[in-house]
Amino acid sequence: MALLTWEDGLIRIDGQNLPGDLVDLTVDNRVRFDEQSVDASSGKKRTPLGWEDIEVNATLRLSTEADGPDCYDGLEIINKIFRGTDDQANPKIYQIDNRHLLARGVSELIFSGLSSAETDQDDTIMATMTFVENNPPVVKTERAVAKSAFEQSLAGVVAVAFTFLLLIYRGLKIAMSAADYSGVYLALGCTLVVGLPAFFNMAVATALLPTKGLPLPFFSYGGTNLLVCFAAMGILLNVAGRGRAAAPVKAPRPKPEPNSPAVLVGANL
Repeated sequence: MALLTWEDGLIRIDGQNLPGDLVDLTVDNRVRFDEQSVDASSGKKRTPLGWEDIEVNATLRLSTEADGPDCYDGLEIINKIFRGTDDQANPKIYQIDNRHLLARGVSELIFSGLSSAETDQDDTIMATMTFVENNPPVVKTERAVAKSAFEQSLAGVVAVAFTFLLLIYRGLKIAMSAADYSGVYLALGCTLVVGLPAFFNMAVATALLPTKGLPLPFFSYGGTNLLVCFAAMGILLNVAGRGRAAAPVKAPRPKPEPNSPAVLVGANL
């Protein structure tokens, strides 16, 4: 992830100066409302639902130097840098190192727009770059494994992975010992409801797969996922109980009588 900094009137990306002088930096954030039309006389009902992603605008003055590149060359350089993509052909995400933005709680930005304007009075172009805060909801759901690794080191991640492997193993054993085919399908389905999202979530957190948006069962943010996982575990325990109740009980092997022929033959041998 590239490092984007604003300091001393310059914008730098990984230590490389962008053309032009920084003349303006604005940070805008607004409340998100749910607007509902009540009736014609009272207007709309506005219900606050949180905050929009922060928008950042940085304006550069691109001038033409006598013995250097002109303003159009500088604009072309900026356009190539910020229209670049990552390995998955998505807009690049930039890590921020600026006290103004850090004070507003912004640590990552995505380039979302580039506008330029010039006049006939001089050879100067005002280029305004627009950035949007990178704060997707999938970060809360797909980074639970990474968060546990940060807080509990490698041992915590190994314990989480082993727990899910054990849960999948026990779910398959319950399915194999179910009393009927409906129990088999129920047990397999409940096992996959927990096992597949756990696999994809860990693969995304370790950069083996692209982002899928699947939560980590029992760990990720969200009450609906937790409710579904608990329901699946309850059904799985019910199938296991019915399988044990329907399992045939092996009768104990009868002991031979002291005077039976088998005992007498064994004694003669």
